[in-house]
Amino acid sequence: MSNCCGKNICFYYYGEDHLVINLYKYIKQQIENNNYVYLYVDEDIYKLLTNNLDLNERLMIENIKMSSILMSSYNENINSTMISKFFRDLKAKASNSGFWGGCFII
Repeated sequence: MSNCCGKNICFYYYGEDHLVINLYKYIKQQIENNNYVYLYVDEDIYKLLTNNLDLNERLMIENIKMSSILMSSYNENINSTMISKFFRDLKAKASNSGFWGGCFII
């Protein structure tokens, strides 16, 4: 999996184990690059991932709750603006905490 800045990084997986392995590799790479990692994954997947990270690495990831943001309005323009602001705020929070940036895995 290549490392790049921007959007639309995706990978394929076959089964939960394969997903966790690929996510783990990607998360480790982001942590090594001093990026805070925001996840929006099922709680069971989050637990599997954090079980394989050391204590310091666990402090560099967070499982975010986005359901209320995503379902807040039927107006597409309002939703787009709210989602953009949500991600900008999270990225700013990571930068203000001393990280190079924020990475989102949804």
